[in-house]
Amino acid sequence: MYLTRIAKRPSGSGRCSAQFPLRKLKNSPILILTFKMAGSFYRDPPNLLSQGDIVRDVPWGLIEAPTTLCRPIDRKKPNGDARYSAVDPWVMKNASGPWSRNPEIIHAVGWQDAAMVLWHDCQIDKSENQERSRPEKEFAAVAPIHSLDSLRGKDANETENFHRGVRAGEHHSYFHLPAVTAGDFVLGESYVNFRYIWSVRQSSLTNRPVSLHPDMLLSLYDRLFVFFTRFRLDVKLSCPSCGTPVPLVRTSDGELGN
Repeated sequence: MYLTRIAKRPSGSGRCSAQFPLRKLKNSPILILTFKMAGSFYRDPPNLLSQGDIVRDVPWGLIEAPTTLCRPIDRKKPNGDARYSAVDPWVMKNASGPWSRNPEIIHAVGWQDAAMVLWHDCQIDKSENQERSRPEKEFAAVAPIHSLDSLRGKDANETENFHRGVRAGEHHSYFHLPAVTAGDFVLGESYVNFRYIWSVRQSSLTNRPVSLHPDMLLSLYDRLFVFFTRFRLDVKLSCPSCGTPVPLVRTSDGELGN
């Protein structure tokens, strides 16, 4: 598998179109950035909701199968009586069929934990702009944060191997987080669990005691890329034809469309 990128020659004599290999991951740990390579792993949260923010008390969960729909007696009220049914078989009497309302209310199993904001700042801003007249509709994708101690093996040796692997980046579903204290917020050694990415309203993401340092966002990107593809890119990439270094560059939304 290859990724095609365009490299500018340093002489200014034109461009070199080359194919850069995406390396298939094996059992060996991938090369990742660590907090030792950055001035700090964390920073105080910026003024606006941002990628890498750690947020307290965020709901996250999983939609069960078969899906169960909930029909409140009065949908405009925040609480009250309701009926519910699985979509198959649909047993709700004197009611329109499943998915006939837009939107439906869905039952899910859920938890509440600290979570990390995964959307890029530009995507967060886009959601805010699209819902400018309805700020309560703004949303963003997050992933829950779990204590490293929650990963347990059959014995002490297996548990320690689990923990070592998370720290070394060998478990591709996890992004390791060192311990941090910010005011009354105390986070022990933990990991972000990419397997439970889902979206929540931005109004649920106001309690942000700490955020990833900008230098560490590249490490987050690396872990996300590996999670979704099981491939990795060289951190120091150069053109295999002309040897020109190819830096990581930011894209604009205009390049990728909406």
